[in-house]
Amino acid sequence: MRSRRRASNASEPESYAAAQAAAFDDARALALEIGRGIPARHFDPMRAGVVLGRSETPYRCVGAWLAAQDGGCWAPPNWAQALITDERLLCRCDDGRMLYLPWAEVAGLHIALDQQRLILNYGHEPPVAFMGVDTAVLAVAAVVGVYGLPALLSHPELSPLRHPSSGSGDHCLNSWNVRG
Repeated sequence: MRSRRRASNASEPESYAAAQAAAFDDARALALEIGRGIPARHFDPMRAGVVLGRSETPYRCVGAWLAAQDGGCWAPPNWAQALITDERLLCRCDDGRMLYLPWAEVAGLHIALDQQRLILNYGHEPPVAFMGVDTAVLAVAAVVGVYGLPALLSHPELSPLRHPSSGSGDHCLNSWNVRG
């Protein structure tokens, strides 16, 4: 599972803004792909060293900082590659660990795109936080996985994605026909 790291250096505001705009555009594109049920990118699970379910559809592999809560405090974040599928997130951490995070078992979801943060709470496990520009992409997948496809149009934390940065209405979530 390879993904490219997007620039997020606060000392380079143009680079940061460009990375965030690209991530938002990718999040919008993912919403359209999920709505159509057809991923735009080919993914080879054997090459990535992962096993998918027979009917599981992979959509993206993105990089993000991942941290788990431990004893009420957040552990230091580690870089991870997150494979987004219609059934789960499959994360490979830099230390080689694999985390299996199924959408069907999420008990709590907190999205803060302005802070580039997504928190998944599984109830029986400590919460897991994702941080970085690609959290917008992860947020789209999480909203669909947890609440269903129509929630893309109504989830309040996805509102920044409903206004395309490029000015093109083609990728605007508001203009998207959602199958229910």
